[in-house]
Amino acid sequence: MKRNYNTIFYIFSVIFLLNIAQYSLQANPTSTLLKTTAKVAAYFENDCETAIITHINSAKKEIHLAIYTFTRPSIYKALANAQRRNVKVEIKYDAEVAEWEGMKVAIDYMEEAGITCTKITPVKGETGKMHDKYLIIDKKTVITGSYNYTTAATTLNYENIIVVQSNQIADDYYKNFTSIK
Repeated sequence: MKRNYNTIFYIFSVIFLLNIAQYSLQANPTSTLLKTTAKVAAYFENDCETAIITHINSAKKEIHLAIYTFTRPSIYKALANAQRRNVKVEIKYDAEVAEWEGMKVAIDYMEEAGITCTKITPVKGETGKMHDKYLIIDKKTVITGSYNYTTAATTLNYENIIVVQSNQIADDYYKNFTSIK
């Protein structure tokens, strides 16, 4: 009899947890992953930079970048070239790193090309950071991962990105981008 109670308890526990998980997925915006088909590719180390530049170069209408820091000349030059091709480029980055020499050079270069670069001071506390690392291309493709757009990330660190091609996922990221003030 004790075994039957344990079995019944186990079955009800599983059902309860599945209902909670289902509710959580319905309430959580990341549940979009369950409702859409996406093409996804992973890149590591030096391949991150190549993939990012390739996608920047393929942009037709707009690029939105949320990044903690970036100093990699090949990437900020690709963004500036996109702006010169009449691709609207907008960047949001962490205000704390704005005074770093490499960041000053990158921001100056991009602003001279007409790119809107906005310093973000997080409101989540004194030590908070705008620590996102994602790129949205034409509201169709999202590139995200550990990779900061820096020389150290490209030449020294173990890094990764994923490239997600999905209008719905890109729309979710774009909504997040516009909410960053």
